This record gives sequence, structure tokens and C-alpha cells, in this order.
Amino acid sequence: MANFCVLLFNETADVNYPGVPKGRPLDELPVWMEFRIRDILQHEGREDIPFIPFLCREKTDLFSLVALLENRKDTRTLILRRTGNAVYTDWENIARFSLRGIAKVRVGTVPSDMYIINREHFIRLMLKWVKREGDFNLNFTEELFDGFLFRNFERIVQIPGRSFLFRNVYEYFRENLKLREYFLDNDFLGLYTGLNNPQARGATISEGGTVKNSMIGSGALVEGLVEDSVIFNGVRISRGAAVRGSVILPSNTVDVGAQVANTVILEGNGRIIGSESSIGRISDNANVNLPKILKKGLTVIGEGIVIPPSSRIGSGCLVCGNNRGLLEVEDGVTFNGT
Repeated sequence: MANFCVLLFNETADVNYPGVPKGRPLDELPVWMEFRIRDILQHEGREDIPFIPFLCREKTDLFSLVALLENRKDTRTLILRRTGNAVYTDWENIARFSLRGIAKVRVGTVPSDMYIINREHFIRLMLKWVKREGDFNLNFTEELFDGFLFRNFERIVQIPGRSFLFRNVYEYFRENLKLREYFLDNDFLGLYTGLNNPQARGATISEGGTVKNSMIGSGALVEGLVEDSVIFNGVRISRGAAVRGSVILPSNTVDVGAQVANTVILEGNGRIIGSESSIGRISDNANVNLPKILKKGLTVIGEGIVIPPSSRIGSGCLVCGNNRGLLEVEDGVTFNGT
């Protein structure tokens, strides 16, 4: 048995991912046009390094975790990480550090939500946690990483590699847009090609279609304008439509003449973004209800919600739920139709 193991805390969609059905596993979310977050997580692992996935839904789950860790007598060190932070590195680089307390890991030039902790110290922490009264104020993983570990780490250790942050929908949007920069990095190309997607096929840019500084996924069709954006597999950008600075996930059609800017359109289930609609724009607006997540004018169109023709949706908006009529959503407003 290795003297260390990687403890991966699985996460599900919550308030940090508005527009995604609550409880959906984060590792199912599409990323980088052709893949899912789980593809990165699976690619990280090596058969000779033990990965332990763990999902905490209630306090009793912590007893199971403690029992599991107590049985790993030869495991001295735990590497704690979460679904919302995909990491590409050599895990043995981390395990070489010896410590008594908690160390925060910096991967390459990007911060990470990864920590190194002595196994026995972590078990004591978990036993104290289950004795606390009441339920978790946040989901357990967020409390552990953003609360206890972040407040109590003693030093930062640096390792080579890449860190990709998907902890909330804004980071998710940003990481997908960064794909245009990542392809200039040979290390990232090695990771991307190593993920291996046998279903990849060409995109189609029709006569009259224009693509500028963007990434277009397999099977996508561009008849309009795409600029500074990432378009996922199977998306159609119709004639006269324009998409700028945006991320559009699979199973969406942006219909004739629609204008989309500074927006993430989540998976559509065959959805059509209505013709002549206007969605988002570059601004500093924040959403009134979720200012720390939907910031810098980012607008989010939730999974599957209908966007009728001629709808008008501002910047910093969240549009989700069900909808049967024309949408007119002002800047910073949340629309949660019924």
C-alpha cells in the first residue's frame, strides 16, 4: 500500500452553479468542447496511486470516511482535493513533502484548492466535526476547503503542473474561454490529446460564416459570426446571428439574427435561442442575488429554459426555470420562471 493517497471530494451543483439542476454531479458538466470534467479527473489518476472518491451528503457519511481512513494503516499522508479543481501533475511530487500540520498546494502558476495533511490529524479533525451541533452551514466540501483548510494551512508548497478551477459558474465560464490560450501551451496540448475522444469530427463554417479568435467543437455549424468565444459540440450559430465573448454548451441553436455576448448558455437539450433575441453585453454589472458569482456582467442561461424570439436579456442576469412567454430581463435581474 502506498504511504499516501488522494482523497477526492465529489461535488454536486448548488448555489455556485445557478441554472444547473441542483444535485447534478459537477464532474458531468461539459468542458473544453468535447469532454466532461470527469474526463480530466480520470486522466489524472494512475493505477499505482490510490484515489479515493468521497461524497458527503450528511454527517453520518463522515463516520464512514473515518472508518475507511483508519483501515489504511500504511497511509501517512492525505492529499485532499475537490471536483471543482481539476489538477494535472505528478502526484509523487506532492507526497514527498513531510509535515505535521496542513500545507496548501500551488500547482504551476495557478492557485489550487488542494491540501496535504497527515492522515491521523485529518481523522481527529473529522471526529471533532461530527460532534458539532446542527447541520452544515454550507455543503460540507465547501465548508472544509473554503473554511477550515483555508483558514488553518501553515505553508504553501509549489509543484509543477496545471490547475483548472471550476468551483462556480463564473470560473467555469472563464476556464472554458481560456481554452483559446491553452492551445498555445505544449503542456496543455499533451493533456488535451491524451484525453482521447474517438467521436471527434469536423466543424462546418458555411459560406458567410465567420470565426475570429474562437474554438469550435466537433459537429458544430457556424453560419453567422463567432468572435472570442468557445462553441461546444453540435451547436448551430445561424445566419445573421453573432456570438461574442461567450461559451455555448452542446444542444443549443442560436437562431437567425440573435445576438449573444458575455454569456454562458448551459446545455440546451435541443433548445433554440429565439431569432432576433439579444442576450448579455460587456459590462461591470453583477447579479443582484448572486453578486459574488455572476459578476463582471456575466449572464447565465440555465439548462433547457425556452428563450423565445425577440427576447431581451441584459448583463449580469440569471435566466432559469420554465418559461412560456417573451422574456425581457433587465440588467442584474434573476428570472426564475414557473
